[in-house]
Amino acid sequence: MPTPKEMEKLAAQAARRPALPATAPDAPLPAEYWESVLKDPRAEATGAQMLQRRLSEIQRHVLRISCRRCERTVEIQTADAVRLYGGNAIWKDVAQRLLDNTCQQRTGRHEEEPIDPSPTIDQAVNGGFPWLEIRCARCKTPSDVDLAAMKHPPTTFVHDLASRLRCRKCAKAGRRPAATLLQLAWQPRHPRTEA
Repeated sequence: MPTPKEMEKLAAQAARRPALPATAPDAPLPAEYWESVLKDPRAEATGAQMLQRRLSEIQRHVLRISCRRCERTVEIQTADAVRLYGGNAIWKDVAQRLLDNTCQQRTGRHEEEPIDPSPTIDQAVNGGFPWLEIRCARCKTPSDVDLAAMKHPPTTFVHDLASRLRCRKCAKAGRRPAATLLQLAWQPRHPRTEA
């Protein structure tokens, strides 16, 4: 931290400097500015050239790619991309893979659905988790479903049941919203719901 005397000295030096001439907003930029812009190696790289570069050649810390279908932007740190895909991977290929894994229109998945498939009904029951905890998407009432007593084929994936399970309370009111799956459980926590 400068002393008060040094602060006065710095202020006096700043006051002695001639003020730079103010330029109008529509005035042309100086030639030095354009020279520095054109000498910058990034000036030659277009978006297409950036996509063709290897991950190890990219100097940015965060890489971004936007999906034109779902308007989603995916970001990944360069270090993570190198660790996952290797330094010799082409950014275009990595970006395509990231978009393919996250875009709702490409995958047909929505945010609520799991990325990895859930176990089948048979696997859940045999694994010691015969109860499925659900919540009504409309009234938020939680309930449990006995997977062993369901009439669906045992090879049905648990996450596929979300569109088939309904809330009794909402069904009586003439509505049939889909259930939100919460978790598999080894014992019931709420009143039983019929499938």
